[in-house]
Amino acid sequence: MDRLFRKNRKGFTLIELIVVIAILAILAAIAIPTFVGITDQADAKVALANARNIATAFNAYQNLNPHDMLGDDTTLADAQTALASINLWPSGLDDADATTAWALITITGGVAVAAEAAVAEEPV
Repeated sequence: MDRLFRKNRKGFTLIELIVVIAILAILAAIAIPTFVGITDQADAKVALANARNIATAFNAYQNLNPHDMLGDDTTLADAQTALASINLWPSGLDDADATTAWALITITGGVAVAAEAAVAEEPV
């Protein structure tokens, strides 16, 4: 009779499955916030890279067109129009990304500088 029970015992018990699911849930609870933080940091770095590209193009435009310089109060639309007219506008940059990047640019004396926004970085 004892052999009959051992012979038919295949698979896992309910308790074993619940323990495995609990362990997976704990691992997910630890891992998901880490991945969210990493993607937020990546988005900030992309915005800074876009800002640096726009600032470099802006400064190149200023050097190529000293008679038609853009001022310190230049708007994003004005900069985009001027830079696109001589093919200096970064390709593939959509309006939302350009707006985010433009917020990181400071123009002083006709020189554009991209400054990194204060982002609270958590240790990884």
